[in-house]
Amino acid sequence: LLLTMMCLFGMFSVNAQETVTIGTRTAPDARIPFHTWWKYSYSQQIYTKAEINHGAANILKIAFLTDGGTSYTRNIKVYMQNVTKGSFSSNEDWIAVTETDLVFEGSVTTSSLMEITLDKPFEYTGKNILLCVQDYTEQGPGATNFDIYEDNAKRSIFINDDDNLPGGDNLTGFGQQFCEAKKNVLQIT
Repeated sequence: LLLTMMCLFGMFSVNAQETVTIGTRTAPDARIPFHTWWKYSYSQQIYTKAEINHGAANILKIAFLTDGGTSYTRNIKVYMQNVTKGSFSSNEDWIAVTETDLVFEGSVTTSSLMEITLDKPFEYTGKNILLCVQDYTEQGPGATNFDIYEDNAKRSIFINDDDNLPGGDNLTGFGQQFCEAKKNVLQIT
């Protein structure tokens, strides 16, 4: 009976949550993951499996670090994918995302640690991760500086606009469109 009970309790054991921080702040940047100065913004960032340095797991939460200045409430969507692509070649080299990749939709407030609990866990398979953030707040201005770090390849691509909501199939022809060798410092749980 004791052995049966131990086996039964073992089936319902809880795995400890682990938080992994990717990157070390080298500078602030107000443009990624979203730009609070503009009404709309859209970004994609690739985090490599070498940076993540973790086996397959469910990601329950992500967090961005900021300078802790003025807080702004933003309406965002977060999409995530396991990808083999390692970098972007230009400011029009987007990865297509679909609603099935949507892991969070709602309001967030920028603060020194902006945690986002995902609406549905993201099943990380051990590849590179595409992290895509769409800000559809429809108001500005105001700037939040997020912690970023320099990278050795162009792993971020982003758009800022006041007139049109970038995302989906609407990803080219914007004046404020960038492809750079930097990314946000990111925490994943």
